[in-house]
Amino acid sequence: MTMQWKVKFFDYPLQFNAHEAEYTEIIRSVLSRGAFILGEDLVRFEGNFAEFIGSKFAVGVSCCTDAMLLSLYAAGVGPGDEVISVSHTFVATIEVINFLGAKTVFVDIADDHNMDVDLVESAITPKTKAIIPVHLNGRICSKMDKLVALAEKYNLAVIEDAAQALGATYKGRGAGTFGLTGCFSFYPAKLLGTFGDAGAVVTDDGAFAEKVRMIRNHGRGKGTD
Repeated sequence: MTMQWKVKFFDYPLQFNAHEAEYTEIIRSVLSRGAFILGEDLVRFEGNFAEFIGSKFAVGVSCCTDAMLLSLYAAGVGPGDEVISVSHTFVATIEVINFLGAKTVFVDIADDHNMDVDLVESAITPKTKAIIPVHLNGRICSKMDKLVALAEKYNLAVIEDAAQALGATYKGRGAGTFGLTGCFSFYPAKLLGTFGDAGAVVTDDGAFAEKVRMIRNHGRGKGTD
């Protein structure tokens, strides 16, 4: 008889039990301060995360889907615009484009299963507003330097879907640091999983970071609880 193994996608109890005392103290500390929305813990995390990624700013959000949605919205993507991306991705990448009323223009993938950057320029039209390269399976889309140069040539925003590539590097730079923004996921099964869900937008543009913060919280900026 063949033995069948069932491996959980992620295991909350296993992780919690291994670090119960530490997690309990952190939760107690947060609850005792009563700051559950934004607050000093988030600000500290944003600073630490930006430093780890190699960006100047990080903005915490509820999930990577929101990170991409807020990035596109802040970049001015809306009805009638086109966004270049790939079909070899999680549905959320395309969902956020459709949510804003824009159209996805697909390009094929290269041998690394990520966007074939050599096909991007032929997909650009006068309606193109942004490009979303997806860094899958821990690998950064190759030729990111060429992609950024194309974006600069045509005045397009590059929004990196780095949900699966936290910590990956390409030519000495981290995933999420090439474009206008990098979008990260802290879904439990991702590389930096949370108890629940969360995400982050990273950028080197301070004004853009503040714009994302304000969209995140009903027009209110940094430090507003």
